[in-house]
Amino acid sequence: MPDKEKHFMKFQESLQQATKSMEQYYFKIAMANLRGHRFRERIYCYELYHQLRLALQCSPYTLQGEMDKNGHPIIHREIGALKPDFIFHEQGTMKNNLIVMEVKPLNNASGSQLKKDLDTLTRFIDLGYYRAIHLIYGSLSRDDGGISKIIRIYREYMNPTRVNAYRGKLLLYWHRTSGELAIIYDWEREVFNNSNNR
Repeated sequence: MPDKEKHFMKFQESLQQATKSMEQYYFKIAMANLRGHRFRERIYCYELYHQLRLALQCSPYTLQGEMDKNGHPIIHREIGALKPDFIFHEQGTMKNNLIVMEVKPLNNASGSQLKKDLDTLTRFIDLGYYRAIHLIYGSLSRDDGGISKIIRIYREYMNPTRVNAYRGKLLLYWHRTSGELAIIYDWEREVFNNSNNR
């Protein structure tokens, strides 16, 4: 299998291209008899899957959405029936698991949901996945767009040992709005510095 870092970098480029291609309809939707628009994670993920497949043509890895690992002889035994939103891997082997990704809308994500995402991502890293991506989409009306909510959860979840274990392996992407590409948010700088000051 070709160099993992090379293909991980390609995936990051494809992810940014895919998020920029997301139309408003898939980012948040209008609902009958309700004012405004609502974020619906499944609709976002289905379109993101489509856009990623277009951007990832000719990759030796396979993109799969919500792969059910229940009954998997290694994964289920080690971490249970976790089902991440996306995996990017070579099927049939544990040697070439490139990326695991969880997606969550910022607007209605609870602290427990975000911690569950982090638990899933870090457990898959522990099993040998090369990198993990936590993709948050949407923004709030606050000055920082609401990203401080995410960082607060990261601080609560990432004790000093975890911070060191997952530095460079767990990436936080933020997709603020449709028509813009998702950007990497430097959670390590804020959380790691905070951990050193405890």
